Amino acid sequence: MRIKYCLIALLCCASSIFAQKENKAPKLYVSIVVDQLRTDFLYEFENLYGEGGFKRLMSGGKVYENVYYAFDNIDRATAVATLSTGTNPYVSGIVAERWLDRKSLRVVNCVEDKNCKGHSSFDNFSPARLKAITLADEMKRSSRGNAIVCSIAPDGDAAVLAGGHAADVVLWKNNMAGYWCSSTYYGVYPDCGDVMNNNIKGR
Repeated sequence: MRIKYCLIALLCCASSIFAQKENKAPKLYVSIVVDQLRTDFLYEFENLYGEGGFKRLMSGGKVYENVYYAFDNIDRATAVATLSTGTNPYVSGIVAERWLDRKSLRVVNCVEDKNCKGHSSFDNFSPARLKAITLADEMKRSSRGNAIVCSIAPDGDAAVLAGGHAADVVLWKNNMAGYWCSSTYYGVYPDCGDVMNNNIKGR
């Protein structure tokens, strides 16, 4: 079954990088996961795209049209975990958004962690259940911790699984209050979260 998600990786200043003899690491890497965006949609609605958006990515980037992961029952969490780690659910440990915990015999969220607390949220989320290393984690490792990794998504599981274990900032939307929230796993609440929340309050 093919994943109905699209991962878009934009290496900024790609043209200047390829023009040089030596391949230098890009200074900015942006990964965008679009829920339910099938590959054929990129071509079906091509006339609606701006020149600096999807058209630029499709003409100047690397496009894989026949990507396949050998697992069924795909949901948001398994899709984001697979795209972030490049592994199947049995390797990443994220087999669903929720599952029955054998020890407690209760349903748990894939990013639930009782050892953490939420910022502006009652959700205690962390990547503790994610067993594989993400691309963001590798960026941190290869840069010796100098890379700054931020992950922002409407849903907590998507933000946490995309950000991985070593992200600096992970934010998701609190559906009850409408504010951006985070977890103590990632340290203190970031200033950018306060700025976005103040903009919401000011409306």
